[in-house]
Amino acid sequence: MKSLFLIASFVLAATAAQAQSTSERVTTFADGSTFKTTTQTTTAANTRTVVTTGVGDDGRGYTRTAVWQWDPATKSWKKSVVGQTANGRAWTNNGSGSCASGACSSSSEFNGPNGASATRRSSTIRNGNATSRQTERTTRRGTTTRNWQRLR
Repeated sequence: MKSLFLIASFVLAATAAQAQSTSERVTTFADGSTFKTTTQTTTAANTRTVVTTGVGDDGRGYTRTAVWQWDPATKSWKKSVVGQTANGRAWTNNGSGSCASGACSSSSEFNGPNGASATRRSSTIRNGNATSRQTERTTRRGTTTRNWQRLR
């Protein structure tokens, strides 16, 4: 489902020459402290960039920059996400995917701030009224595979 949302976002982004939007959200906690999140989205040609920053009353916060590139000729995409935690530690999440003839596949690799890493592979196949999906996630704890099918 995330793949379909991502594809739809790219298709919409590809139709606009360049668009930019900014949103802000302030969360107030029970103790009265607040946390402000700002998201700036820019789309140009077949590239969508989302920069998110969050900062609390104490000045601590995080940053996250995600860049998605859509290639309409091959119906494929690439993503590159870089973030920094409130402690100043960096993490990345890079991946790619494609769709053709009712079948989509994607993979990504996450490298965390403490040396942790994880890979994720997903494939979705649509055949008439049936949609089948397999997701595989590998971490230091091992590999988890999930399969599901939806009939309409």
